[in-house]
Amino acid sequence: MTKLLSVLTWVLLITVTAQAQLDEAKNAFKAGAEAVNNGNLEEAIDSFYEALDLLDQYGEEDEVSIQIRDDIESRLPQLNLQLGTNYAKENEDDKAIETLENTIVLANDYNDIATLERAKNILSQLYYREAVGYYKKSQFEPALTKLNKAIDTDATFLKALYLEAVIYKKQENDAALEKTAKAAMNTKGDDETVEKIKSLAHSYFLKKGNSAKSATNYDEAIKFINKSITYDESNNLAYLLLLQCYSSQKNWDEVIETANTALKFEDDDEKKAGIYFELGKAYAGQGDTQAACDAYNNAAVGKYESNANYQMEHVLNCN
Repeated sequence: MTKLLSVLTWVLLITVTAQAQLDEAKNAFKAGAEAVNNGNLEEAIDSFYEALDLLDQYGEEDEVSIQIRDDIESRLPQLNLQLGTNYAKENEDDKAIETLENTIVLANDYNDIATLERAKNILSQLYYREAVGYYKKSQFEPALTKLNKAIDTDATFLKALYLEAVIYKKQENDAALEKTAKAAMNTKGDDETVEKIKSLAHSYFLKKGNSAKSATNYDEAIKFINKSITYDESNNLAYLLLLQCYSSQKNWDEVIETANTALKFEDDDEKKAGIYFELGKAYAGQGDTQAACDAYNNAAVGKYESNANYQMEHVLNCN
């Protein structure tokens, strides 16, 4: 009899304790709801987390506990988003970032896609804002760290990719600049910013190619100029420099192929003459006199006229 009473007492104690935990969870939930109505988001979030902890201690999956849990889980991502947004508006970036990072975790956990996307957008902007601050102080490494976070959060954030490209250009980090430019080219949306990134990469590699050409390091020059063409396939100066490099190497096949490509993108008669002049040298180098004469004839324009005529009259004896 004594054992039976002990068991009954133990069961009753567990039941009373469980009911007390459920009641406390209800009260914490109500406190959170009231805090939301009063605009006290921090208090609301704390109360809802307290309610979830109490429900975990309660351990039962009955109608009341499930309803409370579902209600809280549907609210937490949005409340954290609102709180993080408020911190951002007040320029409390550290608090905003921490809260929005938590928002992303919650939104993923509770499959709140709309809140997830909004949180990512705001968080990436905050990382970018911090990166700009570091960039203005010429603190490039911490700026890149923040930019990487912004891009990891939103891979389509082209403003961040552009600033990243600017920094890599300043650092002369060829591989990183290429990676950033290619990422931008594969991103849809802001075509104007994509073109800015491509233009930056193009001018950077073209300048390096021109410098290598001036130093008669033609293999290096060709490598850089070809990289520049990746970002602007219609740039006539790039093709002309490439032609001159191949011509200096007497690589006539490459001169002819490059010249024919360049002519597709050139409308200016005098610039076309420069391409035809290099084409004439290539055909002459291959021993194709007629093709060389035809090319030099097309090259006899503007500043190339005198040299083209000399080649036709005194070197090739063109008819």
